[in-house]
Amino acid sequence: CVLSDMAVDSSGNTYVTGSFKEKIQFGDTILSNSGYAMFVAQLHPNGIWGWAVQSTGTDVRSHAMTLDIYEQSLFVVGSAIFNNTFGPHLFVTNETSLFVTSVSTLDGTFNYLRTPVYGNSSAQSVIARPGGGAYVTGTHFNDLRLPNLSFVPPAMWEDAFVASMDGEGNWLWITSTSCDQQAGACVGNEESTSMTLGPNGNLHVLGMIDQDTIFGENSTTDPGLSISGGTDVFIWTINPTDGSSVGVEGSVGNGNEQPTTIISLGENLIVSGNFGGSMQLGDISAESGVVETQGLTLPENAGFVASLSI
Repeated sequence: CVLSDMAVDSSGNTYVTGSFKEKIQFGDTILSNSGYAMFVAQLHPNGIWGWAVQSTGTDVRSHAMTLDIYEQSLFVVGSAIFNNTFGPHLFVTNETSLFVTSVSTLDGTFNYLRTPVYGNSSAQSVIARPGGGAYVTGTHFNDLRLPNLSFVPPAMWEDAFVASMDGEGNWLWITSTSCDQQAGACVGNEESTSMTLGPNGNLHVLGMIDQDTIFGENSTTDPGLSISGGTDVFIWTINPTDGSSVGVEGSVGNGNEQPTTIISLGENLIVSGNFGGSMQLGDISAESGVVETQGLTLPENAGFVASLSI
């Protein structure tokens, strides 16, 4: 089994989610599935397991989880393929697709399940929406259509998307990165890994690009970044009301920068990740050092933590 995320409520209960195959046990509750399934379990403050629930079927991977603002449900996101069930909710798809499911914190009941109408996709991160509901981010590989929303244009490679849903599971808006056509052929990838709400209420999305990228779907009005190395880190700022792009900041370097997590702290955004070679964030530069191997001098892998002023 793999633990993917956890959350703690104001009463001290801990909720964990992840994926498993064959069998996993939480206290007296045994979960089993021949293929990969997702699990969600509750742990009381005294260390005793409460409820534990799972999906059943072919293949489900849980990637992230968050508590809603009222602490009455959990939003769990990930990806699934072929035939799977989440409690009474059936999910059938012939391509890997994102899912968002709401799980009751009271007893683990699956309240509802939300999936695309079509589109090869995966949800990687989720955070609670102040008005109830959640913001979801991840990647898509072709046309992505969510119910009652206009479709996101096709991506020949991976594009990062961000979407908003209310507390009843209704999709409100979706936006996506897109290829900078002026830069030539679209042969790169964009991935998002983490999100946070800033002190001014804007949504900040952390991710990676390996090509020139537009953050939005309008190359004339939406902001963009030009690639400087193998991969660069971006922080994409989005209006949480309608999904419009506010701006974007990116790293500059000659190597590979990979993002992990972004959080809001006071008036700053704190970003973490990994890189090799040289990297520049604004006016701040960092070097990872080098390592000698088999007569070659190569950049070491290093971690970084950075602060960005709102």
